[in-house]
Amino acid sequence: MKILNSDLDNVLYDFVGALALVEGYDCKETWMAEKVNTSGLNYYGYVKRMFDGAIDKGLFTIGKPLPDAVQLLDHLTDLKKEHGFMLNLLGACPHNHPKSDKIIKDKTEWLEKYNLVKYFDQIIFTNGSKSKVNHGHPYSLLIDDYEVTEKRFAEINAPFILHTTTENTIVELKKYFGKV
Repeated sequence: MKILNSDLDNVLYDFVGALALVEGYDCKETWMAEKVNTSGLNYYGYVKRMFDGAIDKGLFTIGKPLPDAVQLLDHLTDLKKEHGFMLNLLGACPHNHPKSDKIIKDKTEWLEKYNLVKYFDQIIFTNGSKSKVNHGHPYSLLIDDYEVTEKRFAEINAPFILHTTTENTIVELKKYFGKV
């Protein structure tokens, strides 16, 4: 492997927590119970409905890193030193979204605010999650939380780790690098 790509939202950035904050909730579990679960929509449908307004309310600036984001980045940095690959952030903006420039600006400023830029060789934002497959190759690995992207990477036979927790991702990385 020559490139390790990490997604941002729900891997490093507490996207769900930020959605809750935008709607005035400090607790994302309460937000899910009171807003999403009572909306008649699934999570993705609800997010799609509120997304544009949430961008204007600071969706990509008010959130915090996930509690173990730095632990994951430190682990990836150690692997990078050991194996000599590039470590990239591979984020996405919704496909052809009219506010893509603002989303990229906000996400980049957020990475700078939390001093996370230093971990990455490149910061790449694709035009929709579908475009991430353009970065999928036998010599690259993507860590991402989106199951649809996992299926797309499987279709092109590109290495992928579905991020559910940092602990699980580290276990999967150890398997990938033959250390388990």
